[in-house]
Amino acid sequence: MSANGTEQDNGKEIIFKLGGIASEPVSVTYEHGANPVKLDLTFYGDFIPPEIQALSASPKYILNDGEDFSTVTAKVVDDSGIESVNLDLTSIEQGVVSLKSEGDQYTYNIVSTVPGEFKFKFTASNPSGNSVVDTDSISIIVLKESQLATTFGGSDGVFSSEEIEALVNNNDVSSGIKYAVLGAYFADGWDRI
Repeated sequence: MSANGTEQDNGKEIIFKLGGIASEPVSVTYEHGANPVKLDLTFYGDFIPPEIQALSASPKYILNDGEDFSTVTAKVVDDSGIESVNLDLTSIEQGVVSLKSEGDQYTYNIVSTVPGEFKFKFTASNPSGNSVVDTDSISIIVLKESQLATTFGGSDGVFSSEEIEALVNNNDVSSGIKYAVLGAYFADGWDRI
């Protein structure tokens, strides 16, 4: 291996890592232009990242009222245990959040007041510092109430009884959206369906 640096790096410690785990007990310092050195490196720890066995968000469509939600569920396993399971919600102005755990099952309810289509980065790490990242599985669409007719209604922007029935039976749509549509088109909402 080579350690690239400049004369300004002279005296800086070089740490060798394997899967995020530093070698023990070897520690060397950088010397610009020095001859190669032979080292025996020993690493102790878990070098295998956690495994995501299941990961999803449901429902896919939620209302941007800050109360309606999509539940992220994940099953993450690792022989060494799990140190952290996080979801990056920066795109909806909530930062990085930790998922709640029950054994190897993790959950989090995403709420948003920011409308749009979003994919969220999911990261799970074990105590040795190894992590697994998924950037494709958690995808939701947050809608304003004014977008419901154009998203789920006909091209005329008005709901037919068939479209409302299809919406009510669609598991990808939150109860908040269903209630908003029914409330807008029927005075007694749920009782009519």
